[in-house]
Amino acid sequence: MRHDTRYMRRVLIGLGTPLGYYLASRRVYFACYSYKQALHGLPACDEAVIIMPASRRLRGNSPGTLRRALVTASAKAAGRIVLLSSIDVYSSKGLPLDEGAKPCGAPGQSSLPLFEREILESEVPSQVLRLPDIFGPYITKGVASCLLHKDASEINRVAIHQLYPVFRLERDITAARQAEAPIVNLVPEPLPMNEVLAELFPGQTGHVLTPAPYSRIRTRYAGLFGRGGAYIMSAEEVLEEASRYVRAMRGLLPRMPRPGEPAAAKAWAGALA
Repeated sequence: MRHDTRYMRRVLIGLGTPLGYYLASRRVYFACYSYKQALHGLPACDEAVIIMPASRRLRGNSPGTLRRALVTASAKAAGRIVLLSSIDVYSSKGLPLDEGAKPCGAPGQSSLPLFEREILESEVPSQVLRLPDIFGPYITKGVASCLLHKDASEINRVAIHQLYPVFRLERDITAARQAEAPIVNLVPEPLPMNEVLAELFPGQTGHVLTPAPYSRIRTRYAGLFGRGGAYIMSAEEVLEEASRYVRAMRGLLPRMPRPGEPAAAKAWAGALA
């Protein structure tokens, strides 16, 4: 199979999720499907990129029924599968764990390691890419919502997060494709939220809530992304990307278009990429 994306026939599974909307707006996929649509059959393709479904989207009459059906449908059609998973597969994100640690799932996330394993055990070559907290177009929950709030009242200044800009995701999928590693953590260096406050909300103090989230998951494959050490981006680079994005969202760009407006969505997302 060719690994040059320009010549690959790729499909996206997960349309209907915020990340799915963003990736679809980039117009780099041959076709995009919701989870339900994917279960009804996929066209033959070189690569299927699956966004990890929330547990509520995969509930069936028996445990794992829809999850296994999704894996089967993807393996039948694709020459290769990429699963966009989450570092929530780790029982604690506060430990310096990497791809060598056994995933048990954070509280309420026990289905994540199961789905990862089923993907990796499918009949076609597969790779799992684990994401931390993401921010970017269409991402309006979690830490991303705090960045976009009108003031700093939602930011816990003693928290430390690993924030990932979705603008680089397609580039990172391509870089990870060159590796033999079945699992790659796409994790930047931890970023203290007090630095986010100083950069994006000068003069404001946010709030304090303890115990505060502290994420410090690592990767063994930083070299794939032109980095040394245990992270694919420095905290400084993440803060620069977050600042650029938030300032754009504060009025430098028109409203976010819906996925049904492909030309507008491509121009809008491209302005931020």
